[in-house]
Amino acid sequence: MVQTGLHPHENPLDWFQVTFRDLEIKGSWAYPTHYWPRVIRLIASALLPATKIVTKRITLGTAVKEGFDVLLDLAGAHLKILIDLSK
Repeated sequence: MVQTGLHPHENPLDWFQVTFRDLEIKGSWAYPTHYWPRVIRLIASALLPATKIVTKRITLGTAVKEGFDVLLDLAGAHLKILIDLSK
């Protein structure tokens, strides 16, 4: 299990279920939420070209093979891959 997003409120975890299911939990921290307003302003002002940051669009059914696996390639060419849920 990997926690990919954090929420501002408390989210209790059932440690019995973690141990009973023998789960391995890893966390990943990317960007503090106080960066978001600045990033939004940069995108809105065209100083940060959002269209160049999203380098690939995929469907949910291909998210692992064409998304996560591709991003694990250290020599890869993709920065952000958007999962399009409308397809």
